[in-house]
Amino acid sequence: MPVNEICYMNATELARRIKSGELSAKEVMEAHLSRIELVNPKVNAIVTFLPDEAIKGAEAADAALA
Repeated sequence: MPVNEICYMNATELARRIKSGELSAKEVMEAHLSRIELVNPKVNAIVTFLPDEAIKGAEAADAALA
């Protein structure tokens, strides 16, 4: 699934797709991290960027759902 499609889904749709197994929390996080890396240099909205911790949290969420 394209990154932009994931990034523009609302939270309800993301939750539904994660719950159904269509997407993983890690895939969603990776999509958003990619978008942040693309846009943040221009807007400087994210001051503290911790992608490794974010991926670990997504992996933990996936494990909890499994």
